[in-house]
Amino acid sequence: MLAERAERHKMKPQDVRHMGNTTIDILLRGMLTAEGLTVLEKEVSMFAIAANMMAADHVMAATQHAPKQEVPATLNLSLQEAQDYAVETNRSLKNASLAVQKAYATRWQTIASMLPSVDMSWAYQSMMGYKMNLGGMPIEMPDNGTLGITASVGINGQAIVGALLNNTAIEMQKLNLEISEDDLRASVKSSYASV
Repeated sequence: MLAERAERHKMKPQDVRHMGNTTIDILLRGMLTAEGLTVLEKEVSMFAIAANMMAADHVMAATQHAPKQEVPATLNLSLQEAQDYAVETNRSLKNASLAVQKAYATRWQTIASMLPSVDMSWAYQSMMGYKMNLGGMPIEMPDNGTLGITASVGINGQAIVGALLNNTAIEMQKLNLEISEDDLRASVKSSYASV
């Protein structure tokens, strides 16, 4: 795009890139004669055109790639619809709802720690026909295996109290969610009445 605009203004792309060099050379050498001043004015105007073109290109690129945001039209809602809409879209209520779900998950985690657990292991060792010589008497080393089974139950006073406290935490989170929803509905109602 920059090249197309440069072409319209009779500039070559390399002129756009290097136009500042000529201006600096003129200023450093003190060649501000009538001809030098004309060249300087031409350079400055070309530089300004190029800067404007580049800025316009950046703005166009940004607007082309930016996600389009739809502005909602004016909503005509009844009080109940406005309250329901506020409850559905309020992030604080969504967070409170997630806190209730988290409390349920914590309770199940505590209960799962009290469930019985069974671990089983098996180990096998092969001597691959090795014979050991003990006092002139050869002894063949047999293969052996080991089976281990362990069962445990993690019920203790701390886990039971934790499970009971988790039930209380769930009820508190539910109550917090209800209070937040009631406060939001009251806020919407007062805003609705003031409009």
